[in-house]
Amino acid sequence: FGRSEIRTAGKLVIEAEGPISETALFRRIARAWGLERTGARIVERLRRIASQTAARTTEGDVAFYWPGNVGPSSWRGFRVASDLETSRRAIYEVCIEEISALVMHVLHHGGGAPRQDVARSVCRLVGMARTPAEAELRVGAAIDRLIDLGDLTESNGCVREFG
Repeated sequence: FGRSEIRTAGKLVIEAEGPISETALFRRIARAWGLERTGARIVERLRRIASQTAARTTEGDVAFYWPGNVGPSSWRGFRVASDLETSRRAIYEVCIEEISALVMHVLHHGGGAPRQDVARSVCRLVGMARTPAEAELRVGAAIDRLIDLGDLTESNGCVREFG
């Protein structure tokens, strides 16, 4: 498969599913060409092409690729898992901006709640059956971010929308 075909496939996936983690993006592209694994050479080639195709942010050692019409500072969207296995994501595959949007959605529709309950709800929405400690930490980081931005407030152990 050629460079332009990979670029086209990458753009299609990013526009449909972005922001998307690098691992999920590469997995989708590899599967489209019938590859079961993505070895180091394939990953490096995909990384070079993808970095020329879309905006990229990183959180720790996880990279996320963004659709062309939006960026992290204006992102308010989120994807909810369906019954399809392929729609389910682990919390580390979801960027902090999308987790923040999920937190806002949960609180907007459910009112104030303890952090642990918000984390549990966010995990269910992305398709996780359990809420491991790492998920609580990531959702907690999103809550802290939203408090810093003035979108949320926290008192008496409850997080709620500001205002």
